[in-house]
Amino acid sequence: MVNGQAPVDGASVALTWGDEATCSVRYAGRAEPQLTLVGQVTNNHGGKLGVHDVRLSAQHDKDTDPSIHGVTGEAAVSQANVAPGTWTLSAPELPNYRHGDWRCVITTGHGASAQTTTATGATLALDYDQKATCTLAYEDLPRAKESRLTLVSVVSNRHGGTATADSVPLSASHYEAATSRTVTVSGNSGSSAVTQADVVTGDWTLSAPTLPQYWHSDWQCSIDGPVPPASPTGQPRPVWPAA
Repeated sequence: MVNGQAPVDGASVALTWGDEATCSVRYAGRAEPQLTLVGQVTNNHGGKLGVHDVRLSAQHDKDTDPSIHGVTGEAAVSQANVAPGTWTLSAPELPNYRHGDWRCVITTGHGASAQTTTATGATLALDYDQKATCTLAYEDLPRAKESRLTLVSVVSNRHGGTATADSVPLSASHYEAATSRTVTVSGNSGSSAVTQADVVTGDWTLSAPTLPQYWHSDWQCSIDGPVPPASPTGQPRPVWPAA
């Protein structure tokens, strides 16, 4: 500002004899980059997984900087303050699902002057004053034939017992290595929960309770499809899905 006149912007100022000028420069701190990771799951073919089964992560190219990881909506992967630099995005492969490429929407700057760009791929470069939301979309694959499992108990009361088949709780469990999750199908014999229940491909372990004053046999399974090899001694034979 020269002689109380309107301020003049720029890095040069013209002064004549007797002029008084006050020149100032302002500094503002630059904001750390922010990163949000989002998983999307579409089930058009009977898939059972959701966004809570997709654990997302991002790793900085410098090992000294911490990685971020979590599922969609968790604070750890929602507008997380991260270091500037190159980040590598990752997510698990889910059985019977496919996914496309990562898609990132990057906002640079603030307010009306902010600019938005998009990028694809698992590598993301972030700088100060940038915010990125990166999304990975999954969809379930069509299956030629659904796999189904039915659990049945048979109770004989030849010696005065009073238990009934529909009062016996039965269950089958399957461990999914990709999601580190155990899936369980359970219910009383005859209930819809254990009658032609849709199940995923893999090994299933069957279980039933011990009833007072009763003994029970080993599980016997009738399989509509290729017969699987026997399980180790002492383990129930897994029910394999039909081909």
